[in-house]
Amino acid sequence: MKFFSIVLTVLLISSCSNNVSSQNIAFNKKYMFSEEPNYSSTRGSDDKDLTDGQKKTGNRFWQTNSTVGWANRSEIQIDLDLESIFSIEGILINTARNTDAEVDYPLNCLVFSSIDNKEFIYGGDLMLHNENVSGLYKVSSFKLDQLDLIGQYVKLVITTKSKFVFLDEIEVFGSQFNLGRSDLSQYKSTNKIVQIDDMKRFIKESISESASLQEKYVGIKAIQTFIGDSENIKEFQIQSLTKQSLLELEDKVKNEKNELQLRSLPSGIVFTPVQGIKELRTFSLKDVIQNVKETKSNQIDKVESLPRSFFFMSLINNDSKEKEISFEIEMNSNSEVYEVLPVTSLKGRVIWDALRPINNRNSVLKSGENKFFVITNFNGGFTIKNIVDNSIVKKVERISSESKRIDVGKNKLHVNVWAYLDKPLLSDNKNFVLTDLENAGVDVIVVHSAFIDKYGTKDFLKLREYLSQFKKLDNKKILIFNNLKSNAAKKFNAENVLDDKWKTNFKSWYDLMIDELSKIGVDKNEIYFYPYDEIKPHETSNFIELTKWGKASINNFKTFVTIVDDKSLEVSSYADIVQLSNFQVQKSNIIKSKEFWMYHVFDHSREKEPYKDYRLMAWNAYYNDLTGVGFWNYSALKASSEANYNVALNGSQDYSVLYLDENDEVLSSLRWRYFIQGIQDYQVLKNYENKIGKEKMKAIVKDVLDNYEDQHRADKTIQYFKFKF
Repeated sequence: MKFFSIVLTVLLISSCSNNVSSQNIAFNKKYMFSEEPNYSSTRGSDDKDLTDGQKKTGNRFWQTNSTVGWANRSEIQIDLDLESIFSIEGILINTARNTDAEVDYPLNCLVFSSIDNKEFIYGGDLMLHNENVSGLYKVSSFKLDQLDLIGQYVKLVITTKSKFVFLDEIEVFGSQFNLGRSDLSQYKSTNKIVQIDDMKRFIKESISESASLQEKYVGIKAIQTFIGDSENIKEFQIQSLTKQSLLELEDKVKNEKNELQLRSLPSGIVFTPVQGIKELRTFSLKDVIQNVKETKSNQIDKVESLPRSFFFMSLINNDSKEKEISFEIEMNSNSEVYEVLPVTSLKGRVIWDALRPINNRNSVLKSGENKFFVITNFNGGFTIKNIVDNSIVKKVERISSESKRIDVGKNKLHVNVWAYLDKPLLSDNKNFVLTDLENAGVDVIVVHSAFIDKYGTKDFLKLREYLSQFKKLDNKKILIFNNLKSNAAKKFNAENVLDDKWKTNFKSWYDLMIDELSKIGVDKNEIYFYPYDEIKPHETSNFIELTKWGKASINNFKTFVTIVDDKSLEVSSYADIVQLSNFQVQKSNIIKSKEFWMYHVFDHSREKEPYKDYRLMAWNAYYNDLTGVGFWNYSALKASSEANYNVALNGSQDYSVLYLDENDEVLSSLRWRYFIQGIQDYQVLKNYENKIGKEKMKAIVKDVLDNYEDQHRADKTIQYFKFKF
């Protein structure tokens, strides 16, 4: 896309000021939306608010009806009619953010102009700006300046990176066009024309191009964070995220990093321990220099009681030659070594989350390169060696006694992560996925309707073949997700749901299913019928009637239900397993059910905290007397390409704890490993509950939950029980 690159190299984007010689030609002009505003608190004169000349600067941006707002919309197009042809020099939008309230600036705002509303010329992406990042409440104007466009019509294509997005003003700066037809013809001939029929494809390509620039900027910011307060770093700031400016910035920060390392650090491979994820995000060269001052490179670290399930470290190759290193882990064969990779974030921050396994525990560091590593299930010492000469880079010895082994089969927390094997990433990597789920302790299999044989089947072949892919079916709970929200009567060849014919046909179908699944090792007592996803109040009466009749008429009939609406809570007394949203967990102590589980829906999953959001989920389950946890979703992406760790994607579509690397190899994540650690924590808490008493254990757990900012507190608590009890 050569034409696009040319446009970008001349793009200048800056925070808005009104110091322009041209006038706001959009004042009081009409516009149309592709998606009607649907945020109730801002509804008012939405057809006039964006061109009324009034820009808000203070609080309550999305709590007044002079703002225009959307919820759960990935793309919004705004078409503005300037009523006559103008020369267009700049375009501005006024918007706001508060990431904690699920409000962010737009991800993109593509600008187009047209003379006839049929043929468009692209002006650039207004949101390619270094201040387009997430954060606390702030109102900002973003402006695309020094444009050279002509047109009567302006099209803005806005894409989102949050649940909500808000605008309160659009300004177009320009002047009346006074040249002739020949000038218009020349203008068209020297610019790439986008036909209205080709707009969808062009938008997709333009967004992809913008994403690649954002991704490069995130990578550069990671280097800048590492450099820290360098004398020269302030000179390396840019506002405009163009290809040229980013290439220049990248070259400067890399050179600065290498020069600082050479001046400040000893030659060879430099080891620095990192305390945890919070410290990883702020880790800088200062930390390395301080550690060098306090230790010697060949010193053996002896750790008496290291309260860590994860041992993080930084390794820098401060040598002119490439180095290959090896990790030798002592005592605990379950430990694994990963390189921690920076994940591209739409929120404008560096996320250390993707985990690349170190095959054979060897890794290569290029000259000047800095890599982060983590050892999971850390319970012993380790040695890092330089493979070329077998010299020791660092040795850490554990001198405390070995921890007690926990009976993992006892007091197990049930785990449901809705792993559907037909999802793009999972279907292409079944061997990895099935092994990973088994090792993680996931003991719940949800089967959706595509793999459930219809009424009239003689052998349930489709269902048996699907389930047979999983390991150890005899200790799994099977949820039969046969959705009765639509066509429920026809599914069992009846006129009405739950009439006599429906019940007769359903019973014969269900009895056969139980018998067929038992043949492949499924426990008859662990099959649950799941008829309504996130059951609505109007569906509760059918669920209750089905459950009462089923238990009276069908052997081994059990039901599962998910509840997200308080008005549906009455069904909890009838279902065998009730799964509550995390917002309703407190209700579990006032309603009756045999078994309560909890689950989260993480709309922007790669942005979530591994410790607070994933590991502490199991601690929350213990505190609230729950027997199961889970989240949506292990991986529910629309395409495998969306899993690439170094490619940003629309945050509202991001439901996955897996990534893909450059070679399409599956990568785990720190979020997933922390979730697994939480499941193991739960078993420790349950096993020692009878020694100190449940109420005392709950008080300890509450202390960990209340102090989630201390990301070492869970480890310290677990280590206390395992080593000191």
